[in-house]
Amino acid sequence: MTAPTGYNLVWADEFDGTSLNTSNWKQTVGNSSQIKVANSQLTMTANVGNFNGSVFLSTPKTFQYGYYECSAQISTTQGVAFAFWLLDPGSTPTEIDVVERPGNASGYQNLCVFSLNNGSGWSSGGVHQSFPATATGFHKYAVLWTPTDMIYYVDDVETWRATQANASKVKIPLNVKLDICAGGCSFQGITIPTNSSGQTSAIVDYVRIYQQGGTPIPTPNPPAEALRQVQALLTQAQTIIATALQA
Repeated sequence: MTAPTGYNLVWADEFDGTSLNTSNWKQTVGNSSQIKVANSQLTMTANVGNFNGSVFLSTPKTFQYGYYECSAQISTTQGVAFAFWLLDPGSTPTEIDVVERPGNASGYQNLCVFSLNNGSGWSSGGVHQSFPATATGFHKYAVLWTPTDMIYYVDDVETWRATQANASKVKIPLNVKLDICAGGCSFQGITIPTNSSGQTSAIVDYVRIYQQGGTPIPTPNPPAEALRQVQALLTQAQTIIATALQA
């Protein structure tokens, strides 16, 4: 799915240049050596086995409502988990998890969930789904958040939507976050073990935010993801031609 009609691109990071744009992101866990920006991509590298080896990034700016999308290649290494999510900067945070997936050898699980503080304690609603096709390559993860709806997408296909009663409770501006968590985490019964070791990376092609009636920013150049798709098609065409010539 593309952003709905009437929604404008109001914020984006295409990860151009050679360093992290510190106007767009603040690193809250990990160190700068674990971050690399090159070829219009962000690479976050985790030191597996210890939470201190994680990498967490957060936008200084908060956003309320809109269509939030990232394109990412998620590590499937045992011992880490990737997340693209939104969080209230306050002390009793509301949380929207667009995707939260452990690199678990037993299966490639995506968690499209949200949790919130409704004034009387934590409540949550979500779904624990399996998307084997996202185990390799780049894929798009998105959520449409409105005053009455919260609809989740993987590769432009709707995968789940919150009930209106739960979605309407999320009414405050949130920071946007990216992370690769290494060790000591648990997601709906899937534990990220602390006895693994080594390094692994998650690669993000872009993060984009659209809002209804928002002041538009310039449309980005074709992302690296699109260029990769063109290159893949060219390679496929070359293979077909070579096979035909040998016939």
